[in-house]
Amino acid sequence: MKTIDYASRSAKEELTRMEQIPPVKGGSRPFAGEDKQVNFVNGQYAWDQPGSAPVPQVALADERQLQIWLTPHGFLKAAMENQAAAKKGTSGTVVSFTSGKFKVTGTIDAQNMVARTETWLPNPVLGDMLVETTFSSYEDYNGVKFPSTIVQKQGGFPTFDLKVTAVKSNPGLSLSVPDAVKTAAIPPVKVVSQKIADGTWFIGGGSHNSVLLEYPTYLVMIEAPLSEARSLAVIEEAKKLAPNKPIKYLINTHAHFDHTGGVRTYIAEGASVITNEINLPSTRKRSVRLARWPRTCCRRTQRNQLSSP
Repeated sequence: MKTIDYASRSAKEELTRMEQIPPVKGGSRPFAGEDKQVNFVNGQYAWDQPGSAPVPQVALADERQLQIWLTPHGFLKAAMENQAAAKKGTSGTVVSFTSGKFKVTGTIDAQNMVARTETWLPNPVLGDMLVETTFSSYEDYNGVKFPSTIVQKQGGFPTFDLKVTAVKSNPGLSLSVPDAVKTAAIPPVKVVSQKIADGTWFIGGGSHNSVLLEYPTYLVMIEAPLSEARSLAVIEEAKKLAPNKPIKYLINTHAHFDHTGGVRTYIAEGASVITNEINLPSTRKRSVRLARWPRTCCRRTQRNQLSSP
């Protein structure tokens, strides 16, 4: 269930995940019975409430705020507030505006219903990642016209498929931001290196790790996890550990997003990406694309290509 207050720019989302045995295609998070999550956003603040204590989600505040304006009624309200432009499109009237640092477009169909919204979010792997939300099968819920089917894709992958069963207007939502959330900040990237053999360092300090290998004239990094910020800090540490040697190769073990978030950064450094042959069907396509896809917040020109052993 999701409750939105457009005036205060706040939302509360309550999710319940049901255990599925066995997990479909593996990779499911283990939990017993029901897994309940409650997520909040109020202006510039975001947090979760898994129990009695709030968990700040500083990095998610912009996206959660943006999701308010990607709903049909939110889109129309934001369009009016941000001097939107309108033009005729192939499937209706295309309305576009900028909200903060995000460009948002939407299509209003012949029945004057919001049929689709689009925006872009920065993503470590996909660059400017397209977020598409479609709305269909509008119904009347006690005087409120609302889509009964909502589907969202991010980077071309379906991430949300909702069948709406009930809509209530003006339910009221009063959110007080906890003090712990108000004072929270994104922690700085921490890099800690440990020499484990001659010319070999374990580079940790966070949730994901890398290994640096030194050769006579160049360096090899194993794994580039999470993000550009993490990779820049790891690269800086590598230059301190083995000065005046370029990182010639990056070894990527697999194509999960948490292990490929920093690949763009190493490509920009001039490194070639090495991976196992079994990873090539997904990794080759993704690596070539991620080196070319634009990222407006990226400071570098991406280059180089994918290699395999």
